[in-house]
Amino acid sequence: MAASPLAPDPPLSLDAYAALVVALAEGKLSREQLLRAEGLDEAAWSAIDERYQDRLSRALDDEHEGVPPLIAAYSEAFARARAAQRQGEALLSLERFADATREIQRRGDPLAALAHLGITLADYLKANEHWTRRMLAEPEIGERFRSRLLR
Repeated sequence: MAASPLAPDPPLSLDAYAALVVALAEGKLSREQLLRAEGLDEAAWSAIDERYQDRLSRALDDEHEGVPPLIAAYSEAFARARAAQRQGEALLSLERFADATREIQRRGDPLAALAHLGITLADYLKANEHWTRRMLAEPEIGERFRSRLLR
């Protein structure tokens, strides 16, 4: 059942909602622990999630030029939450990432290549996201990466 247009604002800010969505998806803590830390139980979380999902759906349906403001704000909040969640996590160095990429190209089987190098798919994907962004913003990083691939 969708929330009515006059439903009160959810008790979590958009930033707090996005952070909780990210934390639940990461699965580092149990769902119960995460909800309890926010002072929520399953029923309260379901109501909050339903309200936000309804608002996001309605924002997509609204006539708007470009990305609707609520969608843009949620996307930014989600990206900030993901970045905060990953802060302090170990990241493959550029060199190790390039070596893994080269091994994937050589073998043609990403999972076998990563297993051979002792790298998890999750770690490789995290490094891919990080280093691709850096290469786009800093051409010298891209040059270092390409140079290492040619070894």
